[in-house]
Amino acid sequence: MASTARRPNGENISSSRRKQNKARRMNDTVCPTASSDPTNFCFVCKKGGVPLFQCSRCQSFFYCGKTCQTKHWKEGGHEQNCPVHVYLNKDFQVLFKLNRDGELPVLRLLDSSADAQVHRVAGNKLFAERDFRGALESYEKAISHWDCVRGQITKNTADIECWMGANLARIHSNCCVCHLEMDRAKWMGAGLLPPELLRDVPLDKIPLHDAKLIIADVRTNGLQRSKSRRKVSLSAALEAAKTALESSQLWWKSNYRFAQVTLLMVEPKEAMKFLEHAKRGANEEDSDVQYNIVSEKKSAIKTIESLESQVKMVLMALNETYKEKESDEEQKEGSIQKYLDANMTKIG
Repeated sequence: MASTARRPNGENISSSRRKQNKARRMNDTVCPTASSDPTNFCFVCKKGGVPLFQCSRCQSFFYCGKTCQTKHWKEGGHEQNCPVHVYLNKDFQVLFKLNRDGELPVLRLLDSSADAQVHRVAGNKLFAERDFRGALESYEKAISHWDCVRGQITKNTADIECWMGANLARIHSNCCVCHLEMDRAKWMGAGLLPPELLRDVPLDKIPLHDAKLIIADVRTNGLQRSKSRRKVSLSAALEAAKTALESSQLWWKSNYRFAQVTLLMVEPKEAMKFLEHAKRGANEEDSDVQYNIVSEKKSAIKTIESLESQVKMVLMALNETYKEKESDEEQKEGSIQKYLDANMTKIG
């Protein structure tokens, strides 16, 4: 049995490196660009009149040094609450800009939105852990709290609605993904995922919007049967995607998510239309009142183009058969079968 490497003081070297890496990551969250304004003070020790360092993630707390920042991170709960403050800081910046006439109850709105953002962050954590059912429950609680936020507004404007829509669209978009992921097992049971593919690829690694899967389903079951079964299976995801789109048509992913679901429903023309809207949204620098679209533009365009290539594959497979202008639905399905038999290779 191999012995564990240790330092002269007896400390496990690998354990020591893990501690150093964790400390380094924590130190990276302190940004040395904060103000030295004497009216500011350290959140932990309340020391003022000294250069202060700002948490670079949420930008909501100031510290006189790494000792106080570490104490707040470990003992003050900031490790868990920092993601919440990231959202609240964005909310504050937007509300401050919108409060031109001073009639907006900014602090009261922030207090109300804080409850929503707490559930949203909890949902994000469960989502990352692939607990999609638990994430969905947290997101639904967050959505209900946004209704309370709306109740706090006495003078509503388009900008206020845009701010709330920016938050709600992202939550509903995540709800859509949760429904899709939760339905994977149902898809397999319904025969929507080819069994030969599942022999080589784990179920949770299969991209459901892969064109080869959609075309294989049409090939096996026929166009109309495939559409009707998918419509039932995707009803919850479609509803979440619609709500995201209604909440914010300006955000590129609202359109992208709707395109993703409509492609899964074997409606490639509809999917292509919304991908065009997504492209325009990703290229608009000021299209979202809350989030910096420019910062995600490169990755957004890449994501859109990736889905667009899948849509084009399905369009090509289906549109070739429509050129024959067959009026009988069964003949259409037969020609699709013939086309796929002649042109499609084995899925893999």
